[in-house]
Amino acid sequence: MELFIAVVPGVASGLLGSYAGYRLSSRATRATETRAIRREAAADLSAPLRDLRSMSRRWGRVELAQVEVGSAVVAWAEAFDRQGHRLPADWRHVSRSVRAAVGEVFGGVAIAHLRPEMAAYPLAEPDFKWQDFADDYITHVLDALVRWGDSDREARALRDFDRWLEETGRRAERPA
Repeated sequence: MELFIAVVPGVASGLLGSYAGYRLSSRATRATETRAIRREAAADLSAPLRDLRSMSRRWGRVELAQVEVGSAVVAWAEAFDRQGHRLPADWRHVSRSVRAAVGEVFGGVAIAHLRPEMAAYPLAEPDFKWQDFADDYITHVLDALVRWGDSDREARALRDFDRWLEETGRRAERPA
């Protein structure tokens, strides 16, 4: 009995220590995996967004082909199809919002991923005001994506394009 009383606390503390180590290491492994997945998703989504932003900035200053813009829209849609499910639930609008911002700049080609024939649709006339709005919104989305991908914290709120226009005082400037 004395042997039992002497051994039980040591065995119990050993089991408890092993279990605590297991729980802590599995939690750390899970956190590391989550960070890696978020970083990969943010990188995958950021590349086509940067291309769309660059094209929006250049449109009207440099000649762009409809096919080039259509391909960039399709690349964004494909990246979102691959990674959109990993985004925070309240960011599910991002694909639609980016499409709306791009549509204000380039016109119908913004739905090239939904209707392939639109990839060759004539681009809208350059409108520098709306190009600036789209540039600012895409930059807003990129900033949120990169911060989310690099952080363990909860994602910040990311407004959809129309709400963003209203909150930044640009909604009144939208054509009817």
